Amino acid sequence: MLFDKEQLLDDIGGDDELVQKVLDCAALEIPKEVEKLRVCCAGSDTEAIRIQAHGIKSIAADLYAAELRESCAKVESAAKDGNLERARAMLPELEQVAKVTVGALYESP
Repeated sequence: MLFDKEQLLDDIGGDDELVQKVLDCAALEIPKEVEKLRVCCAGSDTEAIRIQAHGIKSIAADLYAAELRESCAKVESAAKDGNLERARAMLPELEQVAKVTVGALYESP
């Protein structure tokens, strides 16, 4: 499961319309935030990478998107450790997971 719509629906009090708005917003924001992370990884500021990965991780957590949250946590951890190359090496996985997750958000009934 790429994200848990039922848990999100439960958290929001069963409001289908509001959940759909949250999913639509996330589907638009995640690619923008991943692009910002890509730009950060092109540089050498591990603190910027950590902060950006943490922000995406927060979005993923709000959606109960465990796989995306975990990918972000790996990049965030590498950056926190000052390991720029490891953070950069994990970026393609995060990008792929984000792409698949966003696709699932758009397909959500």
